Amino acid sequence: MKRSLQGKLRQAPNSLKQRAAGYLPGSPLKTAKGMLQEGKEALSLKKILNNHKVSVVNEGQLERTYWGPGYHFLNTLEINGSVTVAKIPLNVMFMHQDYLNPSFSYRNVFRTNFDKEAFLNNYRKQLKDKLDVDKIVPKDKSLQAAKKAAEKAVRSELDGMMQEYASEFREPLAAFDSIKDLSTGNIGNVFQSLVSQQYVSKIREKEQQLQQLSTEAQSGKITERSQAIPGLKKEIAIYTKLLAFYQRYQALKKKLDLVGLENRLNEEGIARMQQFDNMLDDPSSLQQLAGQHLQQTGLEKFFMHVEQMNAGQHSVSLSPLSLYNYLNNGLSMEISKDNKYFFLLAGKEKDLNSLYDRSNFTALNQNDHIGMGVRMGRGSIKENHTHLSVFSFRQSKVMGAAQNFDMPKKNTLVLGLSNRFTIGETSTVEMELSKSSAVYTQAEYGNDTAGRRKSAIAQMMNTEDFGRSLAMVLNYAGSFEEAGLTVGANYTHVASAYTNPGSAFMMGGSKDAGLQVKKTFLKNKIQLQARGNLREYAYAMLPGRKWQNFSSLFETRFRFGKGQQASLKYQPIQSFRKIPGGKITTNSTNRLTAELSFQQRIRQSYYRNVVSTAYNASRYLLTDSLANLKSVTLSSLQNISIGKQLVYWNVTYTYAHNPGGPAYLNSVLNTDAGITYMLGGKISATTGLNYSSAQNWYRQVGGRQTISANINSRMQVSLFVDFRQNIQQFDAYYDDLVRADWSFRYNF
Repeated sequence: MKRSLQGKLRQAPNSLKQRAAGYLPGSPLKTAKGMLQEGKEALSLKKILNNHKVSVVNEGQLERTYWGPGYHFLNTLEINGSVTVAKIPLNVMFMHQDYLNPSFSYRNVFRTNFDKEAFLNNYRKQLKDKLDVDKIVPKDKSLQAAKKAAEKAVRSELDGMMQEYASEFREPLAAFDSIKDLSTGNIGNVFQSLVSQQYVSKIREKEQQLQQLSTEAQSGKITERSQAIPGLKKEIAIYTKLLAFYQRYQALKKKLDLVGLENRLNEEGIARMQQFDNMLDDPSSLQQLAGQHLQQTGLEKFFMHVEQMNAGQHSVSLSPLSLYNYLNNGLSMEISKDNKYFFLLAGKEKDLNSLYDRSNFTALNQNDHIGMGVRMGRGSIKENHTHLSVFSFRQSKVMGAAQNFDMPKKNTLVLGLSNRFTIGETSTVEMELSKSSAVYTQAEYGNDTAGRRKSAIAQMMNTEDFGRSLAMVLNYAGSFEEAGLTVGANYTHVASAYTNPGSAFMMGGSKDAGLQVKKTFLKNKIQLQARGNLREYAYAMLPGRKWQNFSSLFETRFRFGKGQQASLKYQPIQSFRKIPGGKITTNSTNRLTAELSFQQRIRQSYYRNVVSTAYNASRYLLTDSLANLKSVTLSSLQNISIGKQLVYWNVTYTYAHNPGGPAYLNSVLNTDAGITYMLGGKISATTGLNYSSAQNWYRQVGGRQTISANINSRMQVSLFVDFRQNIQQFDAYYDDLVRADWSFRYNF
């Protein structure tokens, strides 16, 4: 096939060669070059972009700020596209953000990533067009032998019928010669066409005519019509013979079980096709088939093993103690081959501290740094594996946000060992151990005891206080379907000196332990669930000062079918502050919730409602005393669909008994009602009204409006506006009364 295609291209005129060169998958510039060389089509931006997937999205947001007066405006322009470079499909994104308040600022973000699914789909399409399923997935030999035997018997019977017909009526019966597929449906259709209902009706008429002529001939009345008797007898005899043939075929069909054999052949064909599709869906077998039957460049063979590749600003998550929600502006690549795994990272994180953290912002905790490292081992991350990781983070000496001090140079080295394995077929265990070392390389931030500047590697090997820079994660998950039981457990320990810029939310000096159990009865109609969690973390550099939090959940859920269910939940929570010589309760909460969810069909309409009642008893630490709060919350979230319209009405009311407590713990009412509807065939909208009140704070009314429009197959527009007005205001508070979001998307 390849040689014939190359030959055709060699023999083609130059204009055809230019078209082939210009329109093979490539970059937009290559496509444009092909158009210019051909010179027969006008070059336009639309024609260039139509060969590639490009979308332009503009989103805006208007709302009030939390840290200053007035409203702020955030505008985002995002351009997404897909290009193919050297047969490697890539997704490209460019984002520009403008932020106004109180001064103008902007940010540009660029990212490109390898589109693995498009890469594999291209090979799947080529292989489906080129490969013969029968050669890749061989047919069942015994079934094929039975098919050949049945075909031979049927063909012999049909040939005998044709010979018998020809010898008796002196003319051929060509109908059976047209049968190439000896399926029961094929042969049955031929017989039905031969002995059709219309043909039977004509034979019945001829039988009556023959009987009438025979009666006339027996009475001695000979007419010219009597000459038709031999012909009528022959036509009737032919019909009788064909009917006998059909009956003989039916007997043979039953004897050979042709229907069952044909069904088995069809099922086997479907199974083979499914097996072929499964081979194409499996990356490993797809890689093998592509290597055997397609010509690949060295770059293509390499990318067959690349699971993901990202360049520019992107987020990376591998595991909690290596990289987790790490914002990298650089390159990351994940490769898997023959059950061997390799991950590479090189880039820089450049981010501002949260505005809420600016009061605590110092030179020692800024975020800018250069990160690089590898993770390697056996097995992929989501499967059973054993991985070793090494990541280095270097904080450069750069100016701070206030532009009045230098950042110290800081080196952080993180080593990790991760292991995932299964117990039986239902349980999975994940373990991860990590050690870090972080040193400031400048003398003014401290030297070692010998007066030498510290290094991260030397600190890593230091056996003094070895455990102070360790972290460990242990997770277990088990599912036992026959017993209707699901069990989960987790434990995390992070020593006080452990630091990992690649997992910024892993707090030093913290512990976290949890247990979850879920049991189902009566085919999942009754569900019992219990879980508990203990968290502890240090809140100061001084020893013996920690926060502790205990939380748990006990839930019983009943399912009644057709979407109806009820549940009862009990949630106790306690928080403490530990100090040397004592423990202070900062919060104690007990919450009991009963919930009922049901739906009902009313002719062509559906009614749904979720009703819940919650009792809450809490104690909060205020200065040197505990404030008691008892509250009851009633809520109803209901809607009814009528044709293409959806009408909803939600009500939530909390009654708080709060004698002598703070003003913000009081009774609140919130209710909103609205309708979702269509405006023509391309515009959907939702209109709602809202009333809310907070005792001793405010009473207000407002509305919400949402509009989404598919203007055409390429353009979509959406708008959301939330506006409120205070009817009465009792005290000053943060009043975000107007919010607007909009989006505009155009696909080339």
